[in-house]
Amino acid sequence: MKRFFFAAFFSSSAGLALPARAQIVFPEISEPVGKISATFWENNGVYILTGSAFLAAAALFFILRRTKAPLPTPYEIATAELHKARAADDDNAKAYALCISGAVRGYISSIYRIPAPERTTYEFLELASLENVFDAEARSFLEKILRLADMAKFARHDFLSAEREELYAAAEAFIESDNKKRAEAHKGK
Repeated sequence: MKRFFFAAFFSSSAGLALPARAQIVFPEISEPVGKISATFWENNGVYILTGSAFLAAAALFFILRRTKAPLPTPYEIATAELHKARAADDDNAKAYALCISGAVRGYISSIYRIPAPERTTYEFLELASLENVFDAEARSFLEKILRLADMAKFARHDFLSAEREELYAAAEAFIESDNKKRAEAHKGK
């Protein structure tokens, strides 16, 4: 009998159901009305946090991204090639002439859309005179540059220091004067 008494005592204290007992009702506590739904933040919090993180990452990307340096102009490229040719302490006249004439031909090709690098000196000078792009002074500079360069490239002529300086000066004078004329024409518009 003791066992039965202890079993009943422990089962009631452990919260197990006892045979029919009266339900206790508290009048100040009302019955639950419907199901309690989740709050706005419980429903949408993950989406809001994910969206906020994405927007913060996008803002940081646009703020911290590196801006690209502007591309150099044809004038800057040609001037850099001329300085590179002058700085090269090379006795190879052909390489020097190729660099100088390449700078001039590349400048003309970029600015005037004349296919200067693909043409022979004769073809190019004829094409330049037909298109009336260059005045007489510019054509004389071009002719001097290209003839001196052709002597080194094809006749294997070794430049004296005066001839190297003359070739460089003619190329630099042509590029500078043409760039100045284009800048003045652009200001006038």
